[in-house]
Amino acid sequence: MSAQDVDATEAGVATGTHGAVTVAYNGLAARAGLEALKRGGNAIDAALTAAVTQVALTAGAPISYFGILSPVYYDAASARSTR
Repeated sequence: MSAQDVDATEAGVATGTHGAVTVAYNGLAARAGLEALKRGGNAIDAALTAAVTQVALTAGAPISYFGILSPVYYDAASARSTR
């Protein structure tokens, strides 16, 4: 855990067996996204978990809860996309 409690100066990547989560600042945010995948979440669950965790852990320094988030999600099973 201590290795993940580091603010990175470059973007990093955390990968799992069913997807990937990328974050720019905090390893714990990447870990939170990975845990969402491990617990059965999908890509959008992991992305939102990582994003919200990053904001909380960095106290909104370069990003905030009030920033623009415009995800487009495609569900292959239903062949539908949503915004």
